[in-house]
Amino acid sequence: MTQTRHCCQGLRRALVCARLALTFALGAALLAPQGALAGDRTEATLGAHAQLRYRHEPAVDDPATGVDEGAASDESGFLLRRARLVVKGQHGRLKFGARVAFERDNPRLLTFYVGTKLPLGLDLRVGQVKRLLTQSYLDSSSTRRMVERAPVGDEVGSNRDVGVTLRGRWWRKRVVAHLALFNGNGANTLSNDTQTLLYEGRLDVHLLRRHDLGDPTLGKKLALRVGAAAGRGHVAAARFEKGAQLTEMDTSLAWSTFVAARWQRFELRAEALWHDLTPVDARADTSTALNVTGKAEGGWSAQLAWQPPGLKRRLEAACRYSRWDDARGDASARKDTLEIGAGWRFEGDHLKLQATWRRKIEGRAGGTTLESWRGELQLQGML
Repeated sequence: MTQTRHCCQGLRRALVCARLALTFALGAALLAPQGALAGDRTEATLGAHAQLRYRHEPAVDDPATGVDEGAASDESGFLLRRARLVVKGQHGRLKFGARVAFERDNPRLLTFYVGTKLPLGLDLRVGQVKRLLTQSYLDSSSTRRMVERAPVGDEVGSNRDVGVTLRGRWWRKRVVAHLALFNGNGANTLSNDTQTLLYEGRLDVHLLRRHDLGDPTLGKKLALRVGAAAGRGHVAAARFEKGAQLTEMDTSLAWSTFVAARWQRFELRAEALWHDLTPVDARADTSTALNVTGKAEGGWSAQLAWQPPGLKRRLEAACRYSRWDDARGDASARKDTLEIGAGWRFEGDHLKLQATWRRKIEGRAGGTTLESWRGELQLQGML
């Protein structure tokens, strides 16, 4: 019965994904230039991406409550962390792409867009895509040098949304600007209870030469990239703890800054994020106060990576430190995380093995702290 129920749930999700994809495709077709769909040959590529992970995280008791923080974790041991199916193609001037996730018996549509080129170096996309607010989240999970993305990226609720994005690239693609208008209710939904929209913009400037953040090799030539993003409007983002939803967050204003430098096979990346939040208690049981008020929260992360000379650029080492002040909990809640990782690339990002060790210190009620650590080993394969 359980397997049958899971299959039915998966089928329903797949039908929802198909309906959303059809809706986006029809909307983009209406925006396509005349003649873009007639008499042109269609080209498409199909790819796959999977990450198999082993995680070890010892149990630790919260000093404020005495509760074992590791008891509810379902990610210890072996886990298929990511399984993706990727489709990209072109029909004349019309481009399209889709990304579907299949892990954990939860098939869902991640990305679906249809776009076309416009005059003045502009590109238009309509559909469900990543939001622009943090570079940490814009980076593909397959190209990161650490197993997990920076915590700054994970703190953005509703990281994918439905809307229209406009991108411009000028001066040999060294200046890149994005503007976006999103629905604000997250992925795989066209509903909008607030009747408001989310506006976002991003600007990135490449100095000296282009700095490709997804490049599996770290070159010797100096490259520098700076960026900033801002967003304003409603975001339907939820905070969960051990499977229970605690709050809904309404982000009225957010901004981020980013810088990356590469030289002599070293790469330094740093990013800061700030939110202006208006939390709402969304629990069924409201007898216990959340001590949540409308206030700002934010944090930053810095990551240093290095590829030693020789070894055909296969070995790389990375270290990242991050801090996050969580305004959604107790006033003293703060997360400090140190991560150390190493990776071996057999075929660039197509086949690689990564290992990381993480130590986290979290602030708790009453001024106490919770210290924890975990180790991860991940094998990634791409087709």
